[in-house]
Amino acid sequence: MRMKAAMFGALSLVLAGAGGLGSTAAAADIPSATANFSGTSLAIGIGYGWGKGALRFKGRIHPFRAKGLSVIGIGAAKSRGVAEIYHLQSLSDFPGLYVAAGAGGSAAEFGGGTAVLRNSKGVVIRLHTVDRGLQLNVAASGVLVELPED
Repeated sequence: MRMKAAMFGALSLVLAGAGGLGSTAAAADIPSATANFSGTSLAIGIGYGWGKGALRFKGRIHPFRAKGLSVIGIGAAKSRGVAEIYHLQSLSDFPGLYVAAGAGGSAAEFGGGTAVLRNSKGVVIRLHTVDRGLQLNVAASGVLVELPED
């Protein structure tokens, strides 16, 4: 199965700066939710990232986990950041595979500490990150976001 995006939690490390919101969420949109996250990634050719976070949705906090793969990367990094989540109608729409929200599912540009990801239910995550370490990624893969079982 082909996956297209970055790591979440470590999410920011693969797409540490994919272009702006584009057509997936207009600048005037109000976020449905917000999140804080942290993560780690390692890459030598093929990379793996993992992380965790807290989603604030409808007055409640929900912990989540994320993991993902990257290709053509090298380095190691830790990151932390915040995110705005758009078009989230129900908590059950949040988990799933997220891909880069650029044209054709790829990141349009790198740099600036922002990445935009989208899942198959139309939920859009705009990440703002602070990275520690050095990592270079030429291509990215998928980010799987999970809500822990109660």
